Parts: sequence; C-alpha cells; structure tokens
Amino acid sequence: MAQKIDDDNKLLQLKNQELKIQFASQEDDRDLLLRQLIYYKKENQKMRESHAKLKKQAEKLQEAERAEQAAKMLDGQKSDKPATAGGLIGSRLARGFKNPDLQHPTQAKSA
Repeated sequence: MAQKIDDDNKLLQLKNQELKIQFASQEDDRDLLLRQLIYYKKENQKMRESHAKLKKQAEKLQEAERAEQAAKMLDGQKSDKPATAGGLIGSRLARGFKNPDLQHPTQAKSA
C-alpha cells in the first residue's frame, strides 16, 4: 500500500513538473504576443500618420495641377488661339528644351 502511494506520488510529481514547464512556456508565449501586439499597434499608427501626410500632399498636388490647368485654359481663351503641337514645341524651346528633334530649324545644330 505504501509502495503504491509512493509510486502515485512520483507520477504526480512528474506530471506537476511537466505542467509547470508548460505553464511557464505559455506565459512566455503570451508575453511575446503582447510585445508583438504593442509593436504592431505602434507601427500601424505610424503608417496611418504617414498615409494621412501623403494623402494631404497628393491633394495639394492635385489642387495645384487643377489650378494650373485652369490658368492654362484661361490663357488659351485670352489669346483666342487653339493649342497646337507647334505651340507646345515653341514653348518648350522657349524654356530651353534640348531635344534636337523638336528644335526649330534655325536653332538646330548643323551637322
């Protein structure tokens, strides 16, 4: 009888040790998951802020582009000239566009 109780006690002690190890492992896993959760929440917040900043920049650029297009339309209405490819090439030359295929014949380099 004492031997049976002693054997049961040893088995229960082994089982207890296994469960303690398993419990410690689960605590470590939980701590790791919490640290990862906190990290990803912070990273998510940074990305949200970056996204908002980039979105504002994109809106400003679109607004500036719309204003530029509106100004070009007004300039086109004032001059009463339709926009042509020649006008585009001439404006690029006036700004110093250096593509020799698009330069005016008087400005092209002679070979």
